[in-house]
Order: sequence, then C-alpha cells, then structure tokens
Amino acid sequence: MEPKIINRDQFKIIGLKKRFKGEKQNFYNIWNEFMKHYNKVKSSSIDDGFYGINFPPDENDIQDYIAGIAVDSNFQNSSDILTEHIQPSSLYAVFDCTVSNIGQTYIKIFSEWVKNNQYTVRNIPCYDYYPPNTVKPDDKVFLYIPIIKNS
Repeated sequence: MEPKIINRDQFKIIGLKKRFKGEKQNFYNIWNEFMKHYNKVKSSSIDDGFYGINFPPDENDIQDYIAGIAVDSNFQNSSDILTEHIQPSSLYAVFDCTVSNIGQTYIKIFSEWVKNNQYTVRNIPCYDYYPPNTVKPDDKVFLYIPIIKNS
C-alpha cells in the first residue's frame, strides 16, 4: 500500500453537505440527493469528476461529508441547499482503490499506513475523487489524505 505523494493547490467544491455520527454512514443517500441538484451546477465543473469531502470527526464522533463537484474559483453559489467548500492546498498521499472497497481502504490507511511512514495526517478534510463515468463497484477511485512530512 504505497501511495503517490503530490502537492495540490486549493480548489472549490459545490455540493450537498450532510452530518453523520459513528462509523457506519450511508453515502448512497447523500449522493442520490446531490444528483437531484447536479444539473444546476454541472456546467461549472472544472474536471467532470465527483468529490466526496470527508471532514475529521469531532470529539462526539460527528463527521460532516460533502458530495459534490469541483468548480471554478469564481463560481457564485445561488442555492440554499448546496454548500461551498474550499479544500486547502496541501501535500497529499493518494491511494487508489475501487468503489466497492473505499471503506476497507480507509481502514487500512488509518490503521496501518499512518503508523508506518514518514508523514503525519493533517487535521483538514481528506477526500475521494471519482473520475468521470465512475458508476460500477469495480471502477477506480482515488483517496487523498492530507499529510505533512515528519522532520
């Protein structure tokens, strides 16, 4: 499980934000809800992919998640339902997996990889990137973990 290490500039996401508690989340519902609003914002997409923004859980194990798309930095949100998020610039460890094993891959990353490398995970959102036409369980997904290189 060796990730690709990259630098990525900040970018803007427009999407649907939901709050979850505990480890078992049903992301299927939030994506279905976002897709009801997708036609309103798809023309502003900068790469035709989809992004799942995973905020770190708080002390009560509550986590925010945004299902959305990357848009031009000049995009103006006129929706009361959709939210904007600026994903910070960072060094990222990028892992690839399939749609069907996203959860298992995150478990391996945070239970094994973070303990045995030269990086510390930053306390900013990590995210999933779904390339265009990602629809099947065996389609490839990329998990971006924000990191800092240890001294």
